[in-house]
Amino acid sequence: MSCYHDHDNLILKSTPGLFLYPLYPIGDIEGLIAFPEQWRAVWITVDPLGDVNQGRHPIEVSFEKENGECLGKEVFELEVIGALVFAIHNTLKGH
Repeated sequence: MSCYHDHDNLILKSTPGLFLYPLYPIGDIEGLIAFPEQWRAVWITVDPLGDVNQGRHPIEVSFEKENGECLGKEVFELEVIGALVFAIHNTLKGH
C-alpha cells in the first residue's frame, strides 16, 4: 500500500515506489515544524575537521518549543577513527 485512501496533500507521491526524503536546511530563526501524528526524519551532519581526537564522542540532539520547553532529546555516539584517506586514495591510483 503506497498510502492511505484518506491521505492529506502533504505527501510526495500517492503511487507505490521508493522515494527519498527531501533534505531541507533548518533555518536559524524559523527552526523546524513538527506536524502532529506524522513521522519525520532529521538528517544530522557532523563535520569533524581540525584537531578532533579519535574515539567516541557523544552528540546530543534536542528539540524545544520556542519558549525553551524540551520536547525530546537523544544522545548518540560518533566514532572518529584515525585514517589517512589521502594515502588510500593515492594507493588506489597507483601513485
